[in-house]
Amino acid sequence: MEDWALVTPDRIDRRVLAAVCLALALVPWAWFAVRDLAPVMDVAAVLLPLVALGTACALAVASRWLHSGWATVAAGSVALFTIVVIVGPRMPLGSDPPLDPVRIAVANTYERNRDEASADSLVEEHADVLAVIEGAPAIVDGIGDAYAHVVDEGFLSVRTDLPMRELSAGAALNGARVLRVRIWGAAGPFVLYVVHSVNPLYNAAFDAQLGFLDDLLGRVEREVQPVVLAGDFNMSDRGQAYRTVASALHDATRTGWARSTYASGPWQVLFLRIDYVFTTPGWCSADAGVFSVPGSDHEGVVTSIGPCPEASTG
Repeated sequence: MEDWALVTPDRIDRRVLAAVCLALALVPWAWFAVRDLAPVMDVAAVLLPLVALGTACALAVASRWLHSGWATVAAGSVALFTIVVIVGPRMPLGSDPPLDPVRIAVANTYERNRDEASADSLVEEHADVLAVIEGAPAIVDGIGDAYAHVVDEGFLSVRTDLPMRELSAGAALNGARVLRVRIWGAAGPFVLYVVHSVNPLYNAAFDAQLGFLDDLLGRVEREVQPVVLAGDFNMSDRGQAYRTVASALHDATRTGWARSTYASGPWQVLFLRIDYVFTTPGWCSADAGVFSVPGSDHEGVVTSIGPCPEASTG
């Protein structure tokens, strides 16, 4: 067997090297053709930034060792693919400012959170509607009477000074938690679903998550009034689950460049955006952003929503 130490750049067949590098440059882009073939592809979508960036760095090192322009091209192609995959679903969506907007904030505050500053961060957003997921007693008590109306089911809650009425969320949705209320804003009533979807990496499969979303979207379609979905969907914006929802509804958190919302510890390298606000078509959004929630592994999201000007005049 040939000693690996004797394998030097000048002994490598340049035609073979060019073919391998060209394949490595093109293969990642096949992702867009295969990403929706099966729910398991969402696992790859979650891990994709780490794998792709690692591959690009390895190819960059190889290009220096091999003195190969083809390896450099492959490294650049993989790096560009990584950027496109991450940035694509976070680009701003064109939207006119909504009429009579309602400012809505939603945050998963983490059920074991004991940091009282978390409640202050929620109240300081001055949102017209505040939705809290995994609201620990210390957080809920800290919010106190900041809002006149409260619908609290323990794990999920909504607070607002606008008129509000709790509605039935219907039968269980594949283990997910859903709170449904009607809120009367300046532009009229709308139905708000506060959602905490199952986590397909821990307690459900990706096909179960897709089943939940299909069921949820079916219920949204049957609503007579405008609908807003807000919460922790436990889905990456690179996955099929996100594309399923975004193809039917408006992502109200993309008024600017959307940011990651789950960036705790080592998860930062995966660039995960899993917390959203969606609205039915005909509603626009503005001034979306994220805010810090002390003691939580999630960022909160906030946006202004309401009827689009053309929807009101048309």
